[in-house]
Amino acid sequence: MDGLRHDRPLVSVMMPAFNSGKTVQFALASLIAQTYENWECVVVDDGSTDDTAVRISAIKDPRIRIVKHESNLGEAAARQRALEESRGELLAMLDSDDWYFPDKLEKQAALILREPGVTLVSCGMAVSDKNNDIIGIRAVGNGAINRYRKPGPLPVAHAPSLFRKTDAASRGYDLHLRSSTDSDFLRHLLLGRKYIVMPYVGYGYRELDSARLAKIVAGHYYNARGLAKFFRSNPFSIGWQIVQEMGKILVFLVAGPLGFFGFLIRRRSMPPDREEREYFLIMRAAVQAVYDRLGLEKGQ
Repeated sequence: MDGLRHDRPLVSVMMPAFNSGKTVQFALASLIAQTYENWECVVVDDGSTDDTAVRISAIKDPRIRIVKHESNLGEAAARQRALEESRGELLAMLDSDDWYFPDKLEKQAALILREPGVTLVSCGMAVSDKNNDIIGIRAVGNGAINRYRKPGPLPVAHAPSLFRKTDAASRGYDLHLRSSTDSDFLRHLLLGRKYIVMPYVGYGYRELDSARLAKIVAGHYYNARGLAKFFRSNPFSIGWQIVQEMGKILVFLVAGPLGFFGFLIRRRSMPPDREEREYFLIMRAAVQAVYDRLGLEKGQ
C-alpha cells in the first residue's frame, strides 16, 4: 500500500506517557519497525518525574514529536492533547508500555482506505506477562463490516484501533472521567457508525504489568458513569448495564483480596495456540532487532 503524502503524514499515532522510562523506547522501536512508513507519533509526556523525556529524545526519528505537560494532568488530558496535536487523517493509539507488531499499521490503513464508509478498524491483542511471554489473545474479530447501533458493550478495544480523525473531531476525551475515558470516547465515536475488527493480532498488550485492583474497580465505576450519559434515551438498557458494572466491582472487591484477582484478569483473554505463540515470538524478535539497531539498552 502506498498512501504516502508529501505535506503531512497519513497516520498519527497518539501516545500518552507518564513515568514510562522503562518501556517507552521499545514502544517507539515498534513504530520504527513498521512496514508502513507514512506516520507520525505524538508523544505527550504527562508530567513524568523519571527519565521518560530523555529516553524519548534518545531516539532520533523526525516522525516522533514530544509534547510536554509541566504536571501530571491525567490520561484523558494526555490523550486529548495528542488528538489535538495530530496532523494525520487517520489516528491510532499506542500506550507507552505496549508495542505494535511490525505489519499493524500497513494492514489497518490499507483496509480503512478500501472502505470509505467505515469509521474504525481494530485488531486483536496479544496479552503478555511481566516476562514478555504471551499468555492470552483478546479482541480478535471476523473482518466483517458492522454498525454500532446503540450504546452498550463495546465491540472493539481502544488500544489497537485506527479511526478517521474527521469522525472524532466533534468528540474528544472527557476530562471529567478519571478512568475509562477510552471506553467513553469509543462509545461516542462509534455510535451509528460502521467498524471492522480484523481477524488478525497486531498489538502487544502488557496487561498484568498495569492491572491493579484499585485501577480495575475505578475502571468499572467510571465506565458506569460514562454509560449514564445515555440513560435518558435508553433507560432500561443502560440501567441494566450500569447494574452489571456495579456487580463487577463487587466481584473484584470480594474475590480480589481472596487471591482470585489474577484469575479474574486472565478470564478476559483466550489462551494462545501454538501458531499464535510462534507468530508473537517472530513479531517481537523483529521489533527487538530494530531496538538493538538503534543502540538502546536491552529490550524491555
